[in-house]
Amino acid sequence: MKPLSLIVTFSLLAGCPSWRSSPVSEFPGFSEIEQSKVNFVFGAAKVTYFGKKGRLKGDMGIIAAAPDQLLIEVRGPGGAPISTFACDGTTVSLYDLDGPSFYQGPATPLSMARLLPLPIEPEYASALLLGKLPMPGRIRVYENRATSQRIEGEHATLGVLRVTRHSADHWLWELPDEGLRVDFSERQSNGLFRRVLIRSKGSEVLLRFSELDSSGEAPAPDLFRLQAPAGVSVQRL
Repeated sequence: MKPLSLIVTFSLLAGCPSWRSSPVSEFPGFSEIEQSKVNFVFGAAKVTYFGKKGRLKGDMGIIAAAPDQLLIEVRGPGGAPISTFACDGTTVSLYDLDGPSFYQGPATPLSMARLLPLPIEPEYASALLLGKLPMPGRIRVYENRATSQRIEGEHATLGVLRVTRHSADHWLWELPDEGLRVDFSERQSNGLFRRVLIRSKGSEVLLRFSELDSSGEAPAPDLFRLQAPAGVSVQRL
């Protein structure tokens, strides 16, 4: 490496502060993200997918409701749904107009990842889309870097969980053992995020919400239960 390159590299490293460990007892808590009062949202988003199929773009409608309900529509030209995914907390259904095909099965981390790469239980997937980031039950690590704070610990269901607060509008939620990273930014006053970047093993999905409506009445439970259309057989998901 040439001397100039060494100087440039050293300067870049010197200008990037490292994480500094602090006593867990000094952690002030992330109350602003844990106390979100949004219990449902009707959203519309531009979606960009990066994965084995290359780069794909489209539109998606998303409805999330506490504690564990989710409806996702992949929309084609003109806004008509071409694929619909629903979870009522216990059962996952997927209706694909290409066929058409209808799939149904129990709500597990594997089935939850059929449209979005979120291989976690439905209550945690719903919570993330509502801006309520699950936290570790027992914090083992508390670190600071400039204006950022990071905690890591054990979650009873999810395992090792890491949460980073870069600012009030920018958060990173990670399951290191699962290779899952969810980056949240552009936070609204009601706690919902307009930009959500999901990175999982082998794929990446960017959601840029143009609509996030949590006003009015909550969606009816029946909305999250799909039935196979007449003449379409139910396949195991």
